[in-house]
Amino acid sequence: MERVYSIKRKIKEFYELNTRMKKLIKNKKGWIKIVEAFIAILLITSVALIIISKSDVTNSGVSKKIYNLEKSILKEIQLNDSLRSDVLRISLSQGINNTIDQKIPSYLKCEARICSTIQEECQVESSPMRNLYVQSTIISANLTQYTPKQLKIFCWVI
Repeated sequence: MERVYSIKRKIKEFYELNTRMKKLIKNKKGWIKIVEAFIAILLITSVALIIISKSDVTNSGVSKKIYNLEKSILKEIQLNDSLRSDVLRISLSQGINNTIDQKIPSYLKCEARICSTIQEECQVESSPMRNLYVQSTIISANLTQYTPKQLKIFCWVI
């Protein structure tokens, strides 16, 4: 009789084990579907980010060119003693305007502003409703005077 009970108990244990295995398999199918959904979302997001980043690269190339152009104009004004003196006297001379006009390409419009103090807010008078590219430099002194001024160049695509 005891042998029959042990066989029944083994059959019951086997049945319970079989039931647990079926539950585990069902649970794994649920996890697999969750992982598949996550991977699909990840792929869609990465494709969207790649498309967005490509459009930013084309804009950043133009921006970088304009900023580099503005920096070179400011550097030339910084290194020229007569133009430095004009900035320190707060007079936007013909020399400064000629320097800017000679360097800028035809697709850009640029304006320069001289701020009497570094904290003063300098803005362009005719602000366009487009991307405005601004670079500034501080011209602090020449051989005879120390009156720091800020020279800003505002450029935009026409």
